Amino acid sequence: MRRATDLYDRIGEYDNLVSAFHGASRGKRERYAVRNFSAELNRNIQILRQQLFEQQVVWHGYRMFHILDPKPRRIAAPAFSDRVLHHAIIQVIEPELERVAVFDSYACRTGKGAHRAVERARTFCGRYEWFLQLDVRKYFDSISHGVLERLFERRFKDQALLGLLRGLLASYSTKPGVGIPIGSLTSQYFANFYLSRLDHFAQEVLRSPGYVRYMDDFVLFSNDREFLVAARERIEGFLRVELELELKNSGNLDRTGAGLGFLGALITGSHVRLMGKSKRRLRRKLKRLVSAFDGGQIGGQELSVRGVALLARTEHAKAWGLRARWIADFADVDG
Repeated sequence: MRRATDLYDRIGEYDNLVSAFHGASRGKRERYAVRNFSAELNRNIQILRQQLFEQQVVWHGYRMFHILDPKPRRIAAPAFSDRVLHHAIIQVIEPELERVAVFDSYACRTGKGAHRAVERARTFCGRYEWFLQLDVRKYFDSISHGVLERLFERRFKDQALLGLLRGLLASYSTKPGVGIPIGSLTSQYFANFYLSRLDHFAQEVLRSPGYVRYMDDFVLFSNDREFLVAARERIEGFLRVELELELKNSGNLDRTGAGLGFLGALITGSHVRLMGKSKRRLRRKLKRLVSAFDGGQIGGQELSVRGVALLARTEHAKAWGLRARWIADFADVDG
């Protein structure tokens, strides 16, 4: 595959950085860091341009915090100026990452998303008798910088860009040379790109009749149970040798008629329903969001953007009555 060139200069173009600022600030305009950057927008954009021109980008580190929903996670929030650079990078390299993606990879891709992944899984549940569901142990914390850099080198020829990406990877680790931060835009795209080799392995080498992946949660489908048993062993070896990753456990091998629990939904060939824990989790998030608005921690625009995003997670399921009740509660907010 031909490697992409001349991308680095495009990242530092004034219009690209301004567009990146708007992307990074969407739904967050009331926050102090965003208002501070916006107050001297031209000056701050020029600082970023100069750093890129001199190939001396300064990464400012991360603000760490923990969340417990749905499970304990350590979130690393980048400084706002770094967020702008993250958006600027992705705006330029996303089309190149897209070139290696298979159809049935659904995270961080325009026109895809969780809803499409769930619908695709429903189609496969109606077509095949068995499924094998697998995921990766501590995925973001386990991504090898060295492996990711080699994947970038296969995709990009621009040495300045490769240096920028190496510097970004070096700004965070869970142990030397390993781990990317949960909470940054670039990490989402890098993590999805990292497993693109798994996608090609599952579809082109194993020739799985059905396959769906959303980040590190992936499902193979077949009418042959023994094919899936053998596929699990081969995938385990591929991940360990090629990507330095481990499966979380032995996975879930079952009949599609029993229902597949995937992305918060219970899926069969005929229907999709929200799982009980997903309903409770979304309800808690909506309540916390409204409380943050009532307490003055977020503004009306951020409330709207984040609230709509939460409610959108129910659109793929038979949850019309539930969603109507939530919307009624959510709309009962002064301001």
